[in-house]
Amino acid sequence: MTDLTAPLTGNHPATVRPDGTRVIDTHVHVWALDDKPGHQPASGAKIAWPKGPAPVEWLLGDMDGYGIAHSVLVQSSAFGWDNTYVIECLEAHPGRFAGIGLVDPVSPTNAADLRHWMARGLAGVRFHPLFYDRDARGAWWVDGPENDPLWEVARETGAILQFHMWPRHGEALARMIARHPGVRVIIDHIGKPDVTEASPHASFDPILRLADFPGVHAKIGDYQIASKQGYPWPDTHAFITKLVGAFGADRMMWGTGFPGSGRLVPLADALAYVEKDLPLTAAQRHAVLWETPAHLFGFTG
Repeated sequence: MTDLTAPLTGNHPATVRPDGTRVIDTHVHVWALDDKPGHQPASGAKIAWPKGPAPVEWLLGDMDGYGIAHSVLVQSSAFGWDNTYVIECLEAHPGRFAGIGLVDPVSPTNAADLRHWMARGLAGVRFHPLFYDRDARGAWWVDGPENDPLWEVARETGAILQFHMWPRHGEALARMIARHPGVRVIIDHIGKPDVTEASPHASFDPILRLADFPGVHAKIGDYQIASKQGYPWPDTHAFITKLVGAFGADRMMWGTGFPGSGRLVPLADALAYVEKDLPLTAAQRHAVLWETPAHLFGFTG
């Protein structure tokens, strides 16, 4: 029986699929939910606390079962700004994972916080402008000058800044990127399109205009949430085509969400969606599933 807690490297034999293709899942939330420091949900979290654990061992089982070479661990918003468990996973399984944590976008110490977590081994951090839309000031911090130091630290450390946002936040983000052109950025979850909007989907244009900045990437994820239809979520396909047309597949990647029994979509369906259902060429699929994330996150083997 495979010891799922043993350190793994990028050369683990399960990381090549039977057809010879290689896959990186760039978006999986894992957590321990025990009494150890940093393993408990945070007070004031923007999402509901989980009722049970979703440990990295579940993810390792998924990856070995489906031949996924690497995954990017993304700190769950339920656990706030303490990225301890993600760091522990990176240290326990060198070469298998990269980590995206969280820092508080409205904290006056967030630049120092980013520097701290990057020194611990993270690849970057994630922000959620859509969680702040109901606040009195909204997501003012997306392009607020108060966060220029944060972006400068991102440039200095090579941190990737990942945004879970509505298209309406795109203009503010574009202004911030223009002030800090050396920072790499990921737009989450297909850019949260409104699939009910009639073509040509004008509300999605702020996401597409972000492609004008060469350091911005787009992620295919949360397809089942964006869609109003069942698998293979055909009402999302037009938006993938738009993203490929704007960004190119060499600035796109794919992710799932949760491991093991916590998955909202069976892993087989999530893989089939990008491997055979989306209107992508073989070269584009290879870029989305391997080349782009391998280059962005520095995965080898």
